[in-house]
Amino acid sequence: MGKMDLHDRSPLDSEPQDGTRRVAYVLFALAGILALGLAWLPVEVTIGTFLYEDMFYYLTLAEHAVGGQGVSFDGTTATNGLHPLWMLLCVALASHLEGMALVHAVLTVAALLHVAQGWLLWDLLRRHTSPAIALAIAGFWLFSYRVLTSNLCGLETPLATLAVLVVLRLLLDGSARGQLGSGVALGLSLGFAVLSRFDLLLLASVVLVWVAWDRRLGRLAARRVATSLGAAAIAGLVLVPWFVWSLGQSGVLLPNSHVAVDLMHDVHYDWRDPAAALSVLSQQLLNGAWWATQTANLLGVWPLPMPRTPPSAPAYWMGVSLLFLLMLSALPVGLVYGRHQPASRLALPALGFASLHTAWYVLFIEPEVRYLMPALAAAFVGAGLVVHAVLQTNRARWLRVALAGAFAGLFLSASVGGVLAWRAGYGTTFTHRNHLLLLEAARHLRRNTPPGTTVGAWNSGILGYFSGRTVVNLDGVVNDDAVDALREKRLLAYIRERRIDVLVDLPHQVEAFLSRFGGVADWQLQLEPLGTPFEDASGRRVIALRVLPLVRDEAQPPTR
Repeated sequence: MGKMDLHDRSPLDSEPQDGTRRVAYVLFALAGILALGLAWLPVEVTIGTFLYEDMFYYLTLAEHAVGGQGVSFDGTTATNGLHPLWMLLCVALASHLEGMALVHAVLTVAALLHVAQGWLLWDLLRRHTSPAIALAIAGFWLFSYRVLTSNLCGLETPLATLAVLVVLRLLLDGSARGQLGSGVALGLSLGFAVLSRFDLLLLASVVLVWVAWDRRLGRLAARRVATSLGAAAIAGLVLVPWFVWSLGQSGVLLPNSHVAVDLMHDVHYDWRDPAAALSVLSQQLLNGAWWATQTANLLGVWPLPMPRTPPSAPAYWMGVSLLFLLMLSALPVGLVYGRHQPASRLALPALGFASLHTAWYVLFIEPEVRYLMPALAAAFVGAGLVVHAVLQTNRARWLRVALAGAFAGLFLSASVGGVLAWRAGYGTTFTHRNHLLLLEAARHLRRNTPPGTTVGAWNSGILGYFSGRTVVNLDGVVNDDAVDALREKRLLAYIRERRIDVLVDLPHQVEAFLSRFGGVADWQLQLEPLGTPFEDASGRRVIALRVLPLVRDEAQPPTR
């Protein structure tokens, strides 16, 4: 095929060979069996390997909503700390199921969404690259343990990731055809993407700017801008029901959970004091470098999953991070090398979104694998397009062999890393083993406390779902009143106002929150240990603390 053929013939005109299609269907079937098998493992296994504690926020909220208590985690206090599409799904399932059956049903949906992601990756890339590239990248995604467990963490991750792929499919197909039509489909997909996870407002921004700028979507700038504005209007209309509900529920447009997360991470750049701002930036970059080791493990750059404080830190994990960055540098090099190929230009919006999304989490929160899944999906699309552009520019056999060998090495390393991560209890993060202790504590509360006991916790999802007691969320993620108490640094007073009898959590969580937000200097004197800690062989602990009655009638004034 000559150079003119590459530009004149749309990639959408090609269809995969029957053999390639059959291989793809076999991969989808095997991936479905694997994902569903994990989804139906006993919760006592999955809660300590890949389920995320926050999953049980959604299930508790859904059960309370179905039971007529409104969208409230503790049955009393309002919250809008949720992503609406995933919440609606959980409510629909909770209308018919409860307990363990509800857990498995949610994970079954997540497993199906994981397979749907693989199918979209394959279908998108086979339209714009080659059957081999499409199969390789979709297969890697489907069978990467860390990708699979991030999708099966029980939260909105698989839905948000699928939404990104749907948007990219519409955008790239429109670019290949030279027109997006009215932009209605794109606007609808962007609106639902944002409702699946609100950080995808960044995706909407990137896509709408690209539509207005990309000349391949129309020669007339005014028409492209009109299409972009039309898609933005449609997306806005999709968001209106959420805005109306959220204003009525919590008085704000966006989830209060983002305020709680900001308070927890306390990342603020005050450039009036450059030294302090640079110190914050340095700390965030170092934290991002450590988290890069988790993404490197997912991608097969390094097969060994790393604990939070590895023995050889920081040289060990910084070396892995540098290796990871070196691998990533191949993408911009490939973009430049294959810049005359259509696939190279198609890669720009996918890689642009992936870069900005990752940068946001590095600079302002932390780039946990679960948070980065939408960016990773976009990066897989972009990587496939870049590889295709490079191979179209240089058809030397040695280059194809080298790239195939590199892919095989990464896949093998990621597979080994997956086995090691399973054994270590690493899924989307490294803290899953703590969840077993929280489950033990929840069951202990159910057996050994009166039904009217009120429990306070920061990691409150598992306790709320399994204890059978009223559990008050204290980090504000699903409790609007707790957000106010954190802002005002009067958390201990709030604990008393809610008549909380016992606090249950990891020791460092209790220490961190009450020291920063408790509002009194001697908060330790107002609590006493209740029973023996829940502890495992590795030294992980969950403690229970009884809230003592005040010696005098008035609470101590908050310390500022």
